[in-house]
Parts: sequence; structure tokens; C-alpha cells
Amino acid sequence: MFDTMYMTATLELFDTLDIPRVLGEIKRVLKPGGRLVVASLSKEGRESFWFVSLYEWLHRKFPKYASCRLIYVEQAIKNTGFNITRSEECMIVRLVPMRLVLARPR
Repeated sequence: MFDTMYMTATLELFDTLDIPRVLGEIKRVLKPGGRLVVASLSKEGRESFWFVSLYEWLHRKFPKYASCRLIYVEQAIKNTGFNITRSEECMIVRLVPMRLVLARPR
């Protein structure tokens, strides 16, 4: 059992259907009142941002070099039975949207 689980640039590497399984396993091994901290490439609120379209194209064409993909990280966390207690967006080199999320199991 763990007090806190931290992931950075990890969820993006899993297939969309595997993300709930990964988060479910994290929820299972967290102690009551435990915390999940995720830093992830995020698509939320950035769907029309030109860089998102470019990066998704790069991911499809050159997955070896653009192995991560932008995901709806908050939605995935909520759908897996977590309450989000804090969420912030930051931009890496003013281009790449990264979301930092702190959550606790319901």
C-alpha cells in the first residue's frame, strides 16, 4: 500500500483502453486517503490548438519519435473513481500542454 503515487509522462504511453486499468490498479494499491499525482500531456481545452494537431500527426506517422500522445487526463482520472483536488496547466517551451493533477480516491 502506498500513501502517494506519482506519474509523469506515463499515462500517454498506454493504449486508451488500458488507461482505466492502470488507474484502477493505482487506486487499488493506494492507502485510504492516499494521493495520486499525475503530470501528463493534456488535450483538455486544447483540441483546436495548432500544436495538438501537429503532434497527433507526428505520433501517427513517427510513433518511435513521438511516442507519447495527448490525452484527456482529468477525464480519465475522474472516470476511474478519483476526485480531483487540484489541476493546473503549464506549457512546456510554450508549445506542449502539460496538465498537473492531484487526485484522491472516492
